Amino acid sequence: MLTRHLATYLVPNLAQAVASFGTIAVLTRVLSDVDYGRFALVFATMTLAHYIFLTWTEAAASRFYTEARERGQTASHFASMLRANLVSASIFAVVAVTGLMIWNGDPTVKLALAAAFGGAVVRSLLRIGLETRRMALNAGRFALVDTFHTLAGFALTIGAVVWMGMSVDGIFLALAVASMLALMVEGPALLMQARGGQV
Repeated sequence: MLTRHLATYLVPNLAQAVASFGTIAVLTRVLSDVDYGRFALVFATMTLAHYIFLTWTEAAASRFYTEARERGQTASHFASMLRANLVSASIFAVVAVTGLMIWNGDPTVKLALAAAFGGAVVRSLLRIGLETRRMALNAGRFALVDTFHTLAGFALTIGAVVWMGMSVDGIFLALAVASMLALMVEGPALLMQARGGQV
């Protein structure tokens, strides 16, 4: 069983490696030096914001899942995680929108930041579902959704930049759309598990 689980988890890891190297290979050839620098800055800003506002709910979802399952309180666990994520995402949205309104920067970069921040919120919900799948040893479903999310983001990014001629904004719009598509697959199950739970 352990070997099967390890083999299953290898699939999304390989997809992540292909997408990471493929994205860098394409972007460094298609984007100008300035645009690639903007991409790196927006990506770093998005990552930092995600860590500050959203990662803790994802960590809590996996950290407390086993305990909640043993007590028969999984519905309340998921309801609490979703409520906590909603609160933190709302605070994040207020900070992000205020910052973007105040900052008088390049419109393309502002759009890229807006898409990156929006995608981070969607991705956080997705991670709650996926981390729970991992803790529940539901390796098949985890690998399927995570691989789809990774490869969809890669394909849409290449499509936006190479075929549609978009710049930094296209990259983060593509990643946000990929996260939304994956959440459409995983989201209903997440809501079902929270049904009837108490925060």
